[in-house]
Amino acid sequence: MLGVSLAASLGFGAAANAAFVMEDLTIDFTSVGGPVVMGVDAIGFNDAPFRSILTDVNGNGLDAGDFYTVTGKGAAGTLLSNEDGTISPSGFGLAGGFELTFDFNLDVLVTSVVGPQINFTHMAGADALRFYLDDLDAANGDGGVKSNPGTGLGYTDGTLVLTFDVLAGEGGSVNVSTLFDGSDDATFILAAINTAGIFKDSEGKPFVIGSTLALTDSNFDLDSNNNNKLDETRGGFGCTEANQSAGFFCGVEDGTVRFAVPEPGTLAIMGLGLLGLGWSARRKASV
Repeated sequence: MLGVSLAASLGFGAAANAAFVMEDLTIDFTSVGGPVVMGVDAIGFNDAPFRSILTDVNGNGLDAGDFYTVTGKGAAGTLLSNEDGTISPSGFGLAGGFELTFDFNLDVLVTSVVGPQINFTHMAGADALRFYLDDLDAANGDGGVKSNPGTGLGYTDGTLVLTFDVLAGEGGSVNVSTLFDGSDDATFILAAINTAGIFKDSEGKPFVIGSTLALTDSNFDLDSNNNNKLDETRGGFGCTEANQSAGFFCGVEDGTVRFAVPEPGTLAIMGLGLLGLGWSARRKASV
């Protein structure tokens, strides 16, 4: 689920007019028994479980200025090409094959509450999004557990590949009582290449720390069984059918991740958002 909206003001989320979307990427799966896949323009995911916990800053109930801590995880379901559609290789995401998974930890600032709809933006934060590569073939002796949205197991038992921070701004809204759904946009910036040689740009060069962006968009569902109740329980987060409310709830989401680099001249402006990483950490510690 994934102040001033920095990323929105730069145009990252919508038209990406301040960022060059990276296309024709290469993802090297050979370390987990897969092929080298070229021509990847986006990574698609679905059924990614998450949990949201409210911090009521003023102690007066849910309103603007409060924030949610959102914890989630997911698995890449498809590799997408603008020209060829789905290009996911054989064995991708299947037991006995290999998978690309991720987890995320975000603080989202509530900007307004209109009836059952909660509107929010992202607070800057470090280590907000991490990608993992996992061999699922037990015959190799290093087979991991396939990700399971029901139990929440198997998402982080692979090799850590990339770590991103999240920039302040963008966001979305979620409805917690009647529609049970929502949407979100977020911009992340690469903080660490934990395993070299896995992701490469169209020229075969590695991603660049401090410049490569991950642009995400997703849709939420808080009632995947469609029984008109706030009762999503998957993910192993401790949500039951009885304990959920506007201040504590679970959900699942689907969406895409695209990678981009900022246009020249915007890095200095992005630095303002990165300064907020320290502010965000201090603010959270003081609450």
